[in-house]
Amino acid sequence: MALYDRIGLGYDTTRQADPYLLSRLIHHLRPRASERYLDIGSGTGNYTIAMHQAGVPIRGLELSATMIARAREKCPAIAWHSGRAEEIPFASGSFDGATCTFVHHHMADPIAAFKEVHRVLTPHARFVILNGTAEQMRHYWLNEYFPRMMEKATAPYLRFVTVDVLESAGFRIECEEKYDVTPDLKDFFSLLRQAAA
Repeated sequence: MALYDRIGLGYDTTRQADPYLLSRLIHHLRPRASERYLDIGSGTGNYTIAMHQAGVPIRGLELSATMIARAREKCPAIAWHSGRAEEIPFASGSFDGATCTFVHHHMADPIAAFKEVHRVLTPHARFVILNGTAEQMRHYWLNEYFPRMMEKATAPYLRFVTVDVLESAGFRIECEEKYDVTPDLKDFFSLLRQAAA
């Protein structure tokens, strides 16, 4: 997490909640105002705050102290919690749903992390994940100019297939929706990875 503590201060210069991706997260989460939700690896809170502003009763979980401090500055109304996805500091069945946005390729043990997410969710809760794939990253224009950097950035995605990891953690896949990186995308998540490489 030292890397994210270093880049946390400038994180929001390239990262913000993209309206389309946000709409898909909310669509699949199907939140209710009477329920509780958790954003795993919430970073500086961009998607967490956007969901909160859309009326989703959500909390953030983040390991980087720098990221949490920035999230709290931006939105003190949200409960921000420090912790690892592999050791979520909540009782079993605490949440009615969870999200994980561009995070699990950073996890040391995604299966252990997803088992923890499964543990803290109520039965029939929804877990919505948004992430890129190695195949998708192979088509980024940056490969043409920065092949070694992109090879390094793509490597974490090659460790596992998201569907296999989720099923190993006890989840049943309800649906999978592909998305294309469009020119009007507001969340420059690939630029963050390049800066971090």
